[in-house]
Amino acid sequence: MSFDDVDRANMLAERERDAGVAAIQSKHSLEGREICIDCDEPIGLSRRVANPHATRCIDCQRELEAAR
Repeated sequence: MSFDDVDRANMLAERERDAGVAAIQSKHSLEGREICIDCDEPIGLSRRVANPHATRCIDCQRELEAAR
């Protein structure tokens, strides 16, 4: 594993941890996020309606899932 791989793994782990915290907070507050935790862009209304606890916009979520 190269240094870049370690950095990428750490970055993904941090994002997942942040997403987990955000998901727990949104469940407790009964409202989702309006801003993506990765790119700071708005999460589309249709995504928030389909998944009220979404923490990422659809593009960032697809990118995350593709990286797995």
